[in-house]
Amino acid sequence: MRAWLIVFICALGMGAAMAAEPELPANKLRVGVYEHPPFVILDGDGNWDGLAVDLWRLITTRTNIDYEFIDVDPARAIDDLQLGRIDVLLGQMSVSAAQDRRVDFSHAFLVEPLAAAFDRQTLFPHWTEFIQGLPSHGVFSVLAVGLLGLLAFAILFWLAERGRANSHFAGHPIQALGSALWFSAVTMTTVGYGDKTPLTPLGRALALLWMFVGILLISGFTATVASTVAASRTATAVLQLSDLSRFENGVVEDSLAGVQLRNAGIAANRFTSVDSALDAVKEKKIHAFVADMVTIRYELNQPKWSNLRAAIMHDTSTRMAIPVRPGLPELPLINVGLLETLEGVAWQGVLRRWTGSSLSLTM
Repeated sequence: MRAWLIVFICALGMGAAMAAEPELPANKLRVGVYEHPPFVILDGDGNWDGLAVDLWRLITTRTNIDYEFIDVDPARAIDDLQLGRIDVLLGQMSVSAAQDRRVDFSHAFLVEPLAAAFDRQTLFPHWTEFIQGLPSHGVFSVLAVGLLGLLAFAILFWLAERGRANSHFAGHPIQALGSALWFSAVTMTTVGYGDKTPLTPLGRALALLWMFVGILLISGFTATVASTVAASRTATAVLQLSDLSRFENGVVEDSLAGVQLRNAGIAANRFTSVDSALDAVKEKKIHAFVADMVTIRYELNQPKWSNLRAAIMHDTSTRMAIPVRPGLPELPLINVGLLETLEGVAWQGVLRRWTGSSLSLTM
């Protein structure tokens, strides 16, 4: 009887010890992957790489989780995850309410805004808005006042100088008025060639007055043009999601960017891939391609898209996480490894590798 009691106590002790240890997965996790740069990339040697793959390897190194990659069809990837054909999915892992009803998600590892890729116009990015804004900002009015002042002072110079011998403004009225206009113009613009000068006291007094008046007119014209340029830039600036309503946009079909644009009532053309959408921007078939900021930043760092520029919509956010099959026992262990990875310096190195600079996590 005593022997049975000893065996029973030992069994209880072993059970408690096993319960105290973290539960490790007994089998390999089936990790579904599909190519979606920069999150998942199939390199030239047939190996999987990318931001999400690097993150997963950091997590599994910390947690000793064994796994194998399985190539999946992105169109059926969530179905495969929901039905248990795969355990984890790596790709563009943005969280949405519709997907959250079907599968489970890890903690978020990145929260970032949407961004848009536009064609880079090197000469003058907003020349159409600039021209359209000229009348409303009074540029033509200031220009008309300057031209009238130029003509008026030229006539006054001619009247004051025409009777003086050896005057630059004497002689035939048409030639003399032409000389007076030339002198009035170079004086107003502060060029001052000195080829024609007034000789009479009245002419010099008029010239002195015209110098100050001309400076005021030129300053007013410059300020008006500058304000028109600033207004044209503001009119085309993309600072928030609603600003995209002025453009013809493109998104990858079934992307979270497309959902956010649709919810905001903004129309968007749908493309099957990022490359096809960016080609459409480059060929000026659409104005902007909208996606998460990591994708935009990665793509615009590629030489083939060097003519594109990016704008960030700071009033939007895209939450990135790792989707897993419903009820996956290893999810708590994955979450612990994920949080430990985010607290380490290696994660910032991964971000710099794929985006060119570090991105902060705002949870």
